[in-house]
Amino acid sequence: MEPLPPLGRLSIAPARAKTATAVTVSGVMELGGERSAIVTAPDEPSRNVKVGDILASGAVLVKGIEINSGGLPVVILEENGYEVARVLGEKPSSEEKP
Repeated sequence: MEPLPPLGRLSIAPARAKTATAVTVSGVMELGGERSAIVTAPDEPSRNVKVGDILASGAVLVKGIEINSGGLPVVILEENGYEVARVLGEKPSSEEKP
């Protein structure tokens, strides 16, 4: 697991990665050694994605699909150079739209 970014970057990341933080993950599967996830980005229908796919009209990159130490699936997204981890079933905050 990567170390946490410096505090300044933590406070800036949500503002610069607003679309990525609004993505919801409703499923993760592994088939033939390759993981994929079912995600919903703002203003897009749910769809199946794998690492390297692009969401939200090119604004968000699917950077990784992992299983965290607690056994929960996590999708790592990147927007504007900031990484955002979205856990399976995690809901966007009230300020974000799914």
